[in-house]
Amino acid sequence: MKTRQGVSIPVWLVVLEAIGLVLIALGLVKIGSGTDLLPQGMRFGHYPVVFLLLGVALLVPFNVHMIRMIMTRAAETRRSSSPSDRED
Repeated sequence: MKTRQGVSIPVWLVVLEAIGLVLIALGLVKIGSGTDLLPQGMRFGHYPVVFLLLGVALLVPFNVHMIRMIMTRAAETRRSSSPSDRED
């Protein structure tokens, strides 16, 4: 019988992911429609491009964590289903 393992994602990774997505959205809105959603005092030169790059950088830790978790589970699955562990 197979049991499903839960996914453990640290809260700080989810927070970084959310902040990154908001920054990407703000950058894309400015580039795509020319609409400024930021107050005048928070704008600076080329902020949409900076927001896009910073947003993508903030998405990286979450993706690295997920890839590591997938690779670890795949290795565990390969080990548990290897022919040497089975009794015939």
